[in-house]
Amino acid sequence: MSLEIGLIITLVLLIIFLLWQQSRHLQALKQREQNEKVIQALQAYPVHQYTMPHMLERSLAFIFSTPLFNLIPQGAIFLLQDGTLKLSTHRGLTGKFENTSPEITLSSCLCGITAETDRFQFIAAKDIRHRQHNPETPRHGHYIVPLIRQNAQIGLLTLRTSANYKITTNKIKFIKSLGITISSLIERKQVADELKSANNVLNLSQQAILITDKDNKIIRCNQACEQMTGYSSKELIGQSPRVFQSEHHTPEFYNKLWQELANNDFWQGETWSKRKDNSVFSTWLTISTIKNVDEQITQHLVIFTSLPDIKNAEKNIRQLSFLDSQ
Repeated sequence: MSLEIGLIITLVLLIIFLLWQQSRHLQALKQREQNEKVIQALQAYPVHQYTMPHMLERSLAFIFSTPLFNLIPQGAIFLLQDGTLKLSTHRGLTGKFENTSPEITLSSCLCGITAETDRFQFIAAKDIRHRQHNPETPRHGHYIVPLIRQNAQIGLLTLRTSANYKITTNKIKFIKSLGITISSLIERKQVADELKSANNVLNLSQQAILITDKDNKIIRCNQACEQMTGYSSKELIGQSPRVFQSEHHTPEFYNKLWQELANNDFWQGETWSKRKDNSVFSTWLTISTIKNVDEQITQHLVIFTSLPDIKNAEKNIRQLSFLDSQ
């Protein structure tokens, strides 16, 4: 009888253990799915619609809106500017942080801790002895996550944890993935801002400008180019700049042009170009080669300047100079 009772107890304990294991597995699976949703949502952020601080602040708000590993909804993002980490945005911090200022130091955000900023760290609450900014702040720990892109640090993410926070491999893996995702967001935002600025320059320029890809196919042109050549941008996209070649130049001229461009990544000179209606116009043509970090050609920048416009401008300058001398 006692043997049967012992077997029953053992079986019950085994069932309880298996249920506990299954519960832990399901909980871990749910946490993993939740983490993946956070990463995916951040990756899908429309970076072109917001300023950098607003985008990063909303990213922190989204992270803290999801229950993650006992994180306190307080954190900050610093960006590297002129070799110095400067506060870009924060979430949940009070006191001096209420008016976000680039003058707020990382040490202030880390409760007076002096920490290395180029490596991933977790500083537990028990290891924090100094609370310079607010002695009444509840005890908490800190994640220090360098933001890296193209093998270079571009910023730093700090996140606060509860006092009883227990670090695990899964937690570290996820926090590091947050750092990678935010680094990618920052890079995408910077690229978007640069493209917007370049587009403004392109469209406002009075000179005809077009850009080709590495295969010398036109991928972009501005309004001045459309006006000067008679082609619309839709007609030019995918075409070769050879569409503008006139019979005024021999094949040897173009061969020499491309050879000099290959040797110097730059060519400029006077040319005769052809419009859509086959009329010919004189231009001062400038071609520059654009390369990536591996010195591979990615694009060509082509600028047409109307020679009659240049000569008229020079004539006007000479006339003004003559009048001034009288």
